[in-house]
Amino acid sequence: QYMPDTFIVLLLLWLALEKDILTTPGRKFLIFWGIAGIIAICASMPSVFALAGVGLYYTWQCIRAGRKDKLWIPIVMGITWLAAFALYFRLILSPQIGSDHLQTYHHDYFLSPHLFSEEGFWHNWYRIREILNNAIGYGDFNLRAALVMMLIAIVALLRKNTAALILFVSPLILTLIAAVLHQFSLIMRVSLFLLPLLVILFGIGFGRVYALRFWPLQILLIFGGIKMIKVFNNFDWFHTYHGYHEITEGLDYIAAQNASGAQMYVHHASVPTYVYYTRIHPEKERYQMLSGAHLLEWNTDYAAIADQVADTAYFLYTGGFPEEERAHTTQQLAQRLEQVNYFEKYVCYVYSYAPRKAAP
Repeated sequence: QYMPDTFIVLLLLWLALEKDILTTPGRKFLIFWGIAGIIAICASMPSVFALAGVGLYYTWQCIRAGRKDKLWIPIVMGITWLAAFALYFRLILSPQIGSDHLQTYHHDYFLSPHLFSEEGFWHNWYRIREILNNAIGYGDFNLRAALVMMLIAIVALLRKNTAALILFVSPLILTLIAAVLHQFSLIMRVSLFLLPLLVILFGIGFGRVYALRFWPLQILLIFGGIKMIKVFNNFDWFHTYHGYHEITEGLDYIAAQNASGAQMYVHHASVPTYVYYTRIHPEKERYQMLSGAHLLEWNTDYAAIADQVADTAYFLYTGGFPEEERAHTTQQLAQRLEQVNYFEKYVCYVYSYAPRKAAP
């Protein structure tokens, strides 16, 4: 459902740019946006952030043009959308948002309300940086270049097209506010709809700088753009195999140690994949010796497990969770057990531990 979220948000922003509130008859305009908004809310929950941006966009246009006689239109639109979302929230979202399991699962993907504490700042920056990285590529060069271009875009739009700035930026800001209030998760798949908005801002900034018609700067921009594309796109995928969450690599490693399933502990994010390869896959006999592993849950106490380990134990992870979580669990284990080996390949990790030897 995350790709439709992205499509609907972009469609709403495009429609806002196409539909002129100042020249379209009020009733016709209101009926169109009333229906479009209700359909969008029913089809995509993140559309509420885009709709808020659309409402603010039209409100600003009316104020800027001195057309107070048109202000009733975005106000009625907003009330209509708010009523539709309130019904949607009550019937569908409220039971889910109140779930202790979902709150715990998404805890690390919310933003910290402690904006000015060191811990809160770095937590929030990590979450925001992940979204930026997925939009414009990983690496310091891409991040810095993107931030500069986005800042240029914001300044340029603020000076010459404030309405467009409101349309593109307000959904981003409102999403971050919802994340601070623990009402919206910034887990990457859920916040996918934000990526095109960031790319749009980057493109506007890049275009404004390139339009300066200073050829040395234009050449610099071209080479900088090529560097960003090279970092962002793995062209070697065309000729080199790249695995991702390849649990079979970890299972093969553990099997090569002549371990049994009783010695295995499978992280909760990897349980479905483990079950598939050991119980369902046509070649499940390949991992028969590893059946019966300990299938951990999201609230497992790793410290308690470590206290019970009497033989070499293998903890298997295949991603799908915050990096901080893996660091936290492995730290709990390392405090009580001795790490004897480590395996990593294609975002599959196996930590091997043995009970600490008693001091002589």
